[in-house]
Amino acid sequence: ARPQLPRPHQRHRLESVREGDAGDHRPGALHEEEGRSLLDPSEAGAAHRLQALHRCSAWMVLSRPFVEYLIWGWDNLPRTVLMYYANFISSPEGYFHTVACNADEFRNTTVNHDLHYIAWDNPPMQHPHLLTLADWDGMLASAAPFARKFRRDDPVLDRIDADLLSRAPGMLAPGGWCVGEVPAAGANRTGGDDPCAVVGNAAYVRPGPGAARLKRLVTSLLSEENFRPKQCKVAVVEQHIPAKKVEEHIPSEKVEDHH
Repeated sequence: ARPQLPRPHQRHRLESVREGDAGDHRPGALHEEEGRSLLDPSEAGAAHRLQALHRCSAWMVLSRPFVEYLIWGWDNLPRTVLMYYANFISSPEGYFHTVACNADEFRNTTVNHDLHYIAWDNPPMQHPHLLTLADWDGMLASAAPFARKFRRDDPVLDRIDADLLSRAPGMLAPGGWCVGEVPAAGANRTGGDDPCAVVGNAAYVRPGPGAARLKRLVTSLLSEENFRPKQCKVAVVEQHIPAKKVEEHIPSEKVEDHH
């Protein structure tokens, strides 16, 4: 992500955003010098000086207290950061992370994982490697509940439906709310009666193998070696791995034990 820079003849019309400035507080663009001023403790006037700008994944889960903090912005930090990131090409990759990691009450609450399995070609391209059946073992070993990107109608999507979701073509992924008998994961489903044609208790949750994998991942993320040491790292470096390499994100048993 990078900010959209104004053309030289436009810059004289842009004012630095400072606490107490009059007039329009959302200029057309903010250039890189403004970002550096946010980090400069020698400059006075702003309510907060950031320790670092963070660039991370655009996939995240935000807690309710943090969202309320973003909306109310009682100490002006969310608004100050918002005006800087408003003209980034991909502001979700930096705004929320920068606010959380510079706010005293939230910087120690972050979990450094986006719950996605994503593989990058080596050398990296503009977009992630398209996942195929060759990436199956790596996806399961990661224990991540989400993965991307997939080519439309790729065979690996059919295998996910059959082996992980017990979903037949044209039917919903069955859950504990289905009254009918749900076949075991991996069973050859080509149609037949829909186990979810009749809805039972919509609030009933029946954990399956995927829930066990997710529990294993969350337990690892909150472990002593992964939780505190990996919070709000200043140097954000994307890890690029060969597309066919199986990356073990967490200690796990053999993949076949979790089908």
